[in-house]
Amino acid sequence: MLWFCSTMKILLAAACALAVAHATSIMVAEARQDARPAPLTTFPDGTGKAVAVRLCLDCHPVVDVTRHRESRAGWAAILEKMIGEGASINDADYEALVSYLSVALGKKIKINEVSAEAIAETFDVELDTAAAIVKHRTEHGPFKTWKDVAAVPGIDPKRVEEQKDNLDFSVDFRPRPGRR
Repeated sequence: MLWFCSTMKILLAAACALAVAHATSIMVAEARQDARPAPLTTFPDGTGKAVAVRLCLDCHPVVDVTRHRESRAGWAAILEKMIGEGASINDADYEALVSYLSVALGKKIKINEVSAEAIAETFDVELDTAAAIVKHRTEHGPFKTWKDVAAVPGIDPKRVEEQKDNLDFSVDFRPRPGRR
């Protein structure tokens, strides 16, 4: 009987340790998924930084701006909202600001895996143009560099070059649930 109780205690301790390890691994995986970069206390260097400093800091602390990670279309929508709330931004500053924010505080995408909708939002292009990128990727295989994406007929190479630092070219070959 003593042997049985000792064995049960060991098995119970092992089961508890496994449960804790499993829960910890889930929490770490979720934290990695939800992890956002800490807000910056200054605007990153780049073309358009002076415009961002001049226009954004009139109303917002730096960390309120730098905590966001948005696509080009996302930043354009935010600027449109600011204009609707009374911000005065001329056309040249608007373009410089959208470009700067989408590059310096952009949202990274896995260009070899995302949908046409995500590509359209990242590059702020029409859906049919983004669909051409997906079609090219499907027919010719994964992109290796931003220049491969820029070479797709119909896409503005300057827009792709602008967003090159927000493109992740890795390819996940793990099977997805429901696929073999």
